[in-house]
Order: sequence, then structure tokens, then C-alpha cells
Amino acid sequence: MENKKKFSILRFIILSLIMTFSFVFLLANMGYSEYKNHNKRVITEENIKKFEEDIKNGKELDIDNYVVKETFITKNQSSLKLSKTIGLLTRKTIQKIFKILNKIVET
Repeated sequence: MENKKKFSILRFIILSLIMTFSFVFLLANMGYSEYKNHNKRVITEENIKKFEEDIKNGKELDIDNYVVKETFITKNQSSLKLSKTIGLLTRKTIQKIFKILNKIVET
């Protein structure tokens, strides 16, 4: 009976690790960070073109017209907080899983 319990715990842990790895692998390969970086670059290129046009037309220059808006930065910071939280939870979960595995192996 005790072997079945150890086997089911071990099976659960292995399946959890496989699912976690699959999730992280899919996010990395879906290109989420590359997409975000592409969007930043496009916005920057658009602002550079706007700046050059304003210089050619002799318009008064204001730095606020060319800087990326705060809402864009805030969205990136919130996704960074989410990433850090997910990383922290994953780390704690893996540590607990290895503690359980250690107890199973020692007994």
C-alpha cells in the first residue's frame, strides 16, 4: 500500500514537471518577447520619422511628442511583475517537490 502511495506521488510530481516545462517551452517558442520587442522598435522608428519630418517642416520640437507614452511602459512593467511572480511560484513549487522526493527516498 505504501509503495502505491509513493508511486502516485512520484507520478504526480513527474507529470507536474512535464506540464510546467511544456508551458514554459511553448511560451518561449511562441515568440512573446520577440513580439513585444518588435512593437517597441516600430513605435521608436515611427517617432524618429515624425521627428525628422518636424525638423524638415520647421515645427517647434517638444520631447513629449517623441517619447513612448507611459501607458505602454506600464503595461510592460505589469507583464514583468507577472513573469517574476510566475517564476517565484515555479521555483517554490520545484523546491517543495524536491523536498517531498527527498523524504520519499530517505524512507
